[in-house]
Amino acid sequence: NSVRGPGAWNLDLGLFRGFPLGATRRLEFRLDAINVTNTPKFAQPNGDLANPNFMRITDVANSNGVPHYPTRELRIGLRFAF
Repeated sequence: NSVRGPGAWNLDLGLFRGFPLGATRRLEFRLDAINVTNTPKFAQPNGDLANPNFMRITDVANSNGVPHYPTRELRIGLRFAF
């Protein structure tokens, strides 16, 4: 296939803040965001010349029918180190 499909990119973000609690203890708050922009990854264009959808993208990238791009996910964590 000599045709290139759309590119794919992903933006992840992680923030954390530590709070000292004395000499040896520490509390850490963490926020992780995966696929912040919630951008889908599109499949390759149809390369079949006989198909009426030739050079059209009609689906998202998938693996055995399951989309393999992560949807937006947020995680919040709290860690206490001593």
